[in-house]
Amino acid sequence: MLADLLVRNVREAATARGASTSPLAGPALASTDVVSDAALASHDGSIVAFGPLREVTAGIELTPDAKIIDGGGRVMIPGLVDPHTHLLFAGSREDEFSMRVAGRSYMDIMQSGGGLYRTVRETRRATAGDLRDHGRRMLAMMMRQGSTTVEIKSGYGLSTESETAMLECIDALGRAGPSTVVATFLGAHAIPEEYAGRADAYVDLVISEMLPAVRDAGLARYCDIFCEDGVLDVDQSRAVREAAAGLDFALKVHGNELGHSGGVALAASLGAVSVDHCNFLTDKDIVDLLQSPTMAVCLPGTPFFRLAPRYADGRRIADSGVPLALATDFNPTASVSSMIFVMFLACLEMRLTPVEVFNAATINAAHAIGLGHRVGSLEEGKACDLLLLDVDDFRHIPFHAGRDLVDLVISNGRVVCGKRLEAHRFP
Repeated sequence: MLADLLVRNVREAATARGASTSPLAGPALASTDVVSDAALASHDGSIVAFGPLREVTAGIELTPDAKIIDGGGRVMIPGLVDPHTHLLFAGSREDEFSMRVAGRSYMDIMQSGGGLYRTVRETRRATAGDLRDHGRRMLAMMMRQGSTTVEIKSGYGLSTESETAMLECIDALGRAGPSTVVATFLGAHAIPEEYAGRADAYVDLVISEMLPAVRDAGLARYCDIFCEDGVLDVDQSRAVREAAAGLDFALKVHGNELGHSGGVALAASLGAVSVDHCNFLTDKDIVDLLQSPTMAVCLPGTPFFRLAPRYADGRRIADSGVPLALATDFNPTASVSSMIFVMFLACLEMRLTPVEVFNAATINAAHAIGLGHRVGSLEEGKACDLLLLDVDDFRHIPFHAGRDLVDLVISNGRVVCGKRLEAHRFP
């Protein structure tokens, strides 16, 4: 087997194997495979061998220009997957942090003309070049923190022209690499100011004009809906979903972030790929999820930055057997860009174990964006996305979230970045 990249001298490699067709749930979420004295080989960006060093080296033939990376006794894991971000936007809203400290709520700030509406105004004014430059910087930051695959939503345009412009920028970012990017259309993110008091008319615009335009241009794989009191109600969300399904979009739903909005039940009833946030869950919500293919994606960075006391009950979700993934929700008011920090928050505030958050940030996060067959684990045939981390045991990752752990990042077989990149020599 030919290989143009070999990573060796790895203390241990941790990965979930055999979960490429469906996410881990229940007891399976709490276990993963660990290989000591590990090695990995790839060719043309795909993994061709992974396992103990002797087995890997015995089964490959290096090409004349192959790179050999000394792992330095580090821990190797798959590249992290971030399945929920709003990283493409213009302007900034750091000043709103002071408002939240003073006790103003997210919805209060938005309904008074700030919040999301402020970002919409600034994003509409931005040029395509401005948005692409911002997106490149954000993706580079996330890559440096270990996220090799990132989902990016539109949703700060809220007009056909602006939403398609955002998605064109997201598409360009994905084509440029080195990050793997998944695009999601979120025109149903809020009712824009010019449609105040005419929510149904805006929903009609999303259905009749935006969705067909996005579909015809091939700009998004998913359609997301913000189903929340004060944004889109269940009936409006269902109407968007039915239109999206008719155009062959897969569905994702923002649900039950701020209260019992009905978003979780809606997502489960419609067979959404995921319902994201899940901060408020009833017993029936859990049953509905168990009886559907819908995953729960939890975003602990959002209540952390919004000073909200309510986190998703990760322990309850995991124990119930509902598949669970983690994401940053990186956006203008929740600036958590590190999946490693999210893993720490999920342990601290959601009572998940280090092994559970590891799986939730890798293979399950990949399934939340339909890429479980391609990324999220170290297995032959998958993309060569991996991290070398400066820890002694993969279970220590959340504990050391305050440190710079990422020694080296490889994305699609390409050495991209890392704090000790200059120490690695290639033949």
